[in-house]
Amino acid sequence: ECDDGNSIDDDDCDNDCQSQGCPGACPPVTTVKVDIWNENEMRFSGTNRCMPSWDQVLLSRFTDGGPANQFWRSVLQTDKGKARLDGIASPTHCGEDSIDVPLLGLATKVLTFNGSVAHSGSELVGMGRESGRINYYVDPISVQTAGGIVSVPDDQMINAAKVSRSEAGVPRPPTSGTMANGGAATVDRTSASHKGSLLVFPKVELRWDSSGHLIQDTFVELTNDYPEDVRVQMYFVHGDVCIWADNSFQLTPNQPTYWSVSTGRPAGVSPFTVLGGVCPDRDRGNPGGKRLRGYVVAWAVDSTTGVEIDWNHLSGGAVVVNYSDASAWEYGPWAFQSLPDVEVGQTLLAPFGQLDLDGTEYQFAPDQLLLNFFASGTVLDSGASGTVSIDTDLTLWMALQDFRQPAD
Repeated sequence: ECDDGNSIDDDDCDNDCQSQGCPGACPPVTTVKVDIWNENEMRFSGTNRCMPSWDQVLLSRFTDGGPANQFWRSVLQTDKGKARLDGIASPTHCGEDSIDVPLLGLATKVLTFNGSVAHSGSELVGMGRESGRINYYVDPISVQTAGGIVSVPDDQMINAAKVSRSEAGVPRPPTSGTMANGGAATVDRTSASHKGSLLVFPKVELRWDSSGHLIQDTFVELTNDYPEDVRVQMYFVHGDVCIWADNSFQLTPNQPTYWSVSTGRPAGVSPFTVLGGVCPDRDRGNPGGKRLRGYVVAWAVDSTTGVEIDWNHLSGGAVVVNYSDASAWEYGPWAFQSLPDVEVGQTLLAPFGQLDLDGTEYQFAPDQLLLNFFASGTVLDSGASGTVSIDTDLTLWMALQDFRQPAD
């Protein structure tokens, strides 16, 4: 075991994890502020959690070592509840470095009955609009934009201001009705139900039993529904330590593909295990087991320059398969459409290597997340069929990520 000095996150680390940093150490950090309503419309406030750039936690343990946990039925006093989650800067709870940031998320119901465990997942709903950003490294380039040739020197790749729409000759996107490229505008709601140029799979997870046998895998699906080739840039990110792997591949016209996170096949990408850092599995149903978990970000890029392009024809899904339970569940990725009214495949707005979820280059990230949940400790009685106890595994992802390699 090792201590990361974070009393909110009491995860254990084995030696592999300890050599790369303990869970919960990935910057930046935010306070997940939660407002909760029970079935009687009574509001509960004060539940919060210090969160690094990616977080996965059972609602029953949401505030371990911190404030009161109002996700428990003993506090909520009803079986069902609704929560509104917001990433805020809170020096009182999480220190001076905590920031305001939009969140994406996924909720997985953990059902226990007759000694067996099953899972079912669902995407959270986003409400409102808040700017997010993803940075990645691309070589210094000269590219064709809607406003002509733009030369971008190395020291201005990220720090240069975005080319405005008026300068680039690009009209502003509609604020209601139909969005550019035929998508539905999402002014006040963001979900995982549409296609886009940028996809976020907030949860992938591998698990092994105490003998080292793989008992859980995740299969990621990706589809190009346009009749031309497209290059997809991807980052596979370890959620518990700050390491990632850079991948990319070409999708042919109208091609669907998929891969196992454990092997990278058949798509031919890196297996998630290249990230290392396998940690102890805290699931009581897998004593002595190990886990490797995190997320995948994918977006369309120019095949030659590697910069972001308009390609609102990507869709996908993730299937989490548990071999020991003979069960599986699936979810859809968060999808963000590119907004400039340009031809499919055309370069988006400078600075390149920066994906802005700002309502100009890509859709806004959500300002808040909505979660409907069964209170932890709830037991459902279906009569002769027995009882089912429920908890919820909540995965949250910050829409503020930096995948640039540190300077040599």
